[in-house]
Amino acid sequence: MSIRRKQPLLITLMLLAATSSADLAPQPVDKSRVVAAYLYNFGKFVQWPAEAFPNANSDLDLCLYGNDTLGSAADALNGKNAHGHRIRTNRIRRGGNLEQCHIVFVSTSEQLYVQPLLDLTREIPILTVSEIEDFAEAGGIVGLTFHSNRLKFIVNTGAATRAGLHLSSQLLKLAIDIIEERSP
Repeated sequence: MSIRRKQPLLITLMLLAATSSADLAPQPVDKSRVVAAYLYNFGKFVQWPAEAFPNANSDLDLCLYGNDTLGSAADALNGKNAHGHRIRTNRIRRGGNLEQCHIVFVSTSEQLYVQPLLDLTREIPILTVSEIEDFAEAGGIVGLTFHSNRLKFIVNTGAATRAGLHLSSQLLKLAIDIIEERSP
């Protein structure tokens, strides 16, 4: 290519670099959308025992427990598919019935009440997920944490085993830590 042909290309690239440098600045993250996307993907990479669903066409119930911090981001999951089950989002207040839930996202508003909730769900096929600090260490299955605008997670495989859930190896590879708590 001649220098003449390269010059317009070089100028174009320089202009693009100058105008897009503002685009390279860190953009604020819509935390609720990121968390909702992770919840959706957890639904795709976790297997529940057959008895967790009344029939093959039953919905996969995603329950938001406590203050709703996900709002419309969670509602956007309604009707999506995970393992052949249509996702349905439910909101449950503290003390509400979790029997129909497959995934429970525990709001940070429930930090003081998380242990009784985990005790209640200990041997039920419910994937418990939360941003509460040390959630997985306390017996929750997936603990979420944000680092540098990136969502990371810790998995408690012992809690998953007790709940009768099978976590895919792909999911476990993405975890920043795995707690292999022994089942009692």
